[in-house]
Amino acid sequence: MSALGGDDLPCVPAHRWCTILIYVDPQELQARNLSPLDVVNALQRENLRVTPGVAKFGGYEFQLDSNAMVDKVRQLNDLPLRMEKGNRVYLRDIGHAEDTHAIQTALVRINGKRQVYVPIYHQQGASTLSVVDGVNQAIPHMTDVLRSEGYNVKLDLVMDQLVYVREAIHSLIHEGVIGALLVAGMILIFLGNWRMTIIACLSIPLAILAAIVGMYATGNTINAMPRGGLALAIGPLVDDAVVVLENTHHYHSLGKSRITAAFDGAVEVTIPVLVATCTTIIVLCPIALMPGMGGFLPCTRS
Repeated sequence: MSALGGDDLPCVPAHRWCTILIYVDPQELQARNLSPLDVVNALQRENLRVTPGVAKFGGYEFQLDSNAMVDKVRQLNDLPLRMEKGNRVYLRDIGHAEDTHAIQTALVRINGKRQVYVPIYHQQGASTLSVVDGVNQAIPHMTDVLRSEGYNVKLDLVMDQLVYVREAIHSLIHEGVIGALLVAGMILIFLGNWRMTIIACLSIPLAILAAIVGMYATGNTINAMPRGGLALAIGPLVDDAVVVLENTHHYHSLGKSRITAAFDGAVEVTIPVLVATCTTIIVLCPIALMPGMGGFLPCTRS
C-alpha cells in the first residue's frame, strides 16, 4: 500500500512529493484479525488534512484549515488501527512505514539498454504530422537545455504514428488512381467517347481538391473519418458526372453548340442530381445521432 506525502512531510524538500510505503506482515494482520483494507482506512481516517469551513470576524473572512497529518514519516508507526479496550493495535505492531520511492512495475529497453520512455499525445484537433515534426525540431533544444543543467542525456524519437499516417495517405492515393482508371474504363465502354471519359475523370480530383480546401479552411485534418467520407463521395460524384455528361451529349447530338448543349444539359438535370445527392447525405446524417462510439466518430476531429 502506498500514500503520497506533501509539504508537511519533511522526507523531501517542500516543493517536491515523496512516496510513503506501508509494509505489512500478513501473519501479524491475520493474528490480530485485521486486513490490509483496515490499514488503508486507518490511514485515511487518522492522517488527513481537511477544511472545516469559513469563519467571519467582523468584516474579515478566514479560511479554516485543520491539519492532522504527521510531521515525521516514522510517526505513522504510532497510528492506531484499533482502539478497543484491552485490544489496541498500532501500525508498528503489524508493519512499518518507510520513506522510499514508488515501486517500479514496468521496464523499458531500447536496443538492449534501459531507457526512460516519455509518451507524447496530440490534443484533439491537432495534426499528427505537425506534432511529430515539432517534436523532432524541439529535440536538439531540449537536449541543450538538459545538458546546460548538468544532465548528460540523449533524446531520440523511437516510435511515432507518422509512418502509419503516411502509409495511409499513400494507400489512399494508390487506391484513388486505381479507382479513377477503373471508372475511366467503365465510362469509356458505355459512352464510347474519350472526351467525355476525361471530363468525368477530371471531376474526381477537382471535387477532392475542393473538399481538402474546405477542410483546411475550417481547421480540420485528414484522418480516418474524412478519408472514409471522400471514398464514399466518389461513387455519387461519378454518377452525377455521368448523368450530366450523357444529357449534354444528347443535346449536342441534336445540333446545339458545345456551350449551349453543356448549359441546357446541366440545367435540365440539376434538380434530379441535387435531390439524389441530398438523399445520400440525409441517409448518413442519422449516424451522428447514434449513441456511444458510433455517433462520436463522425463528430470528432483528430
